[in-house]
Amino acid sequence: MLIEIEQCLAPRTLPLEEQRQILRAALQPGPNARDEAIAWLPRANIESMGFDSIRLMPQLYERLRMEGIDTPLLPRLKGLKKHAWSKNNLLSRRASDAISALQRAGIDVMVIKGLALIIGYYHDCSLRPMNDADLLVPYQQARAACRVLAQHGWRNEFENPRLIEQSFQYRHAAHLFDSLGRDLDLHWNLLGHRLGPAIDEDFWAASGEAVLGGHRVRILNPADQLLHICAHGIGSPPIRWVPDALAVLRSTPDLDWDRLRGQAQKRDLTLMIGGALEHVQRDFADQVPAEALRDLRSSRVSSLERGEYRHLTEPGHPLFGCLHKTLNRFLFRSRGKPLPARLRFFSDFLCLEWDVPGKRHLPAVFCRKATKKIVGYFGAPAR
Repeated sequence: MLIEIEQCLAPRTLPLEEQRQILRAALQPGPNARDEAIAWLPRANIESMGFDSIRLMPQLYERLRMEGIDTPLLPRLKGLKKHAWSKNNLLSRRASDAISALQRAGIDVMVIKGLALIIGYYHDCSLRPMNDADLLVPYQQARAACRVLAQHGWRNEFENPRLIEQSFQYRHAAHLFDSLGRDLDLHWNLLGHRLGPAIDEDFWAASGEAVLGGHRVRILNPADQLLHICAHGIGSPPIRWVPDALAVLRSTPDLDWDRLRGQAQKRDLTLMIGGALEHVQRDFADQVPAEALRDLRSSRVSSLERGEYRHLTEPGHPLFGCLHKTLNRFLFRSRGKPLPARLRFFSDFLCLEWDVPGKRHLPAVFCRKATKKIVGYFGAPAR
């Protein structure tokens, strides 16, 4: 499984080994972190990192400061930490306004992803940079929540009312933005390919309580939080999601591993969760119990889960890989529906995937996408 994870975590901005070295420098305890930092700093180049790696710089700054390592990069790293603090506070205040509006309308709110990790695990908004805020509402209240937020200046990414309505069936969230361009993702299902009105009920039932901007909100149970990090992060650079997984693991020594395994099995996520945790364990030993990894490895895996995992962890055919991934997403998002309903709604799903206002546009869009793929695969014709 670890070999497959290495393939899926192919470099995006930095080579994989350099990402792992930065992770160890920032997050390993004691002398090991110092040695990794001293080895990496001479070739550090902030400008070439990209956002995924920049996200870790505030934690690296704190580690260097604690270890007494002096480097010309320290002022720059300190500036990145201050910038994260400022931006996160703005996002937090805007999210608090949205939470207040939703709660006044009688809608339950759970804070997820970056904001939840900050208030539940990091406890310092400068250590975990964010690009947007993410809120989860109960599935049955999703439409009402969108209407409430629209009244408070949040616009949906889709302008077509038909696509907005279809998104409640074939998507797990709506991307909203305000007049200043600030982003808010409103979720009604926690996981993108596990959709439905009842599938998240156990997430809500086991959730805890936290405070954000004076508002009491729900946050995920630690085991569910770890599952969400791993499921959402797999296929992304490790420097993006491993710090969040470690934050949960180190803050929760009594984490309910039986619950994590059960939730992964229930949602066909054992390959993804097991693979992600093996990757964490590789560089940060003793964070994951060996028994928990064995249980995940021994779980039964459906063919649909294997297909999804393969699409995430393998490069895929340059010509047909995108089609396979789209079909796999549709199978997961329409699971549980009878075959006639699946066939009938496939075109609606494609309209959402390709941001097409109506079914009559699908043939032209398909031909345009196929032509682009074919030309890219075989190369532009010689002149």
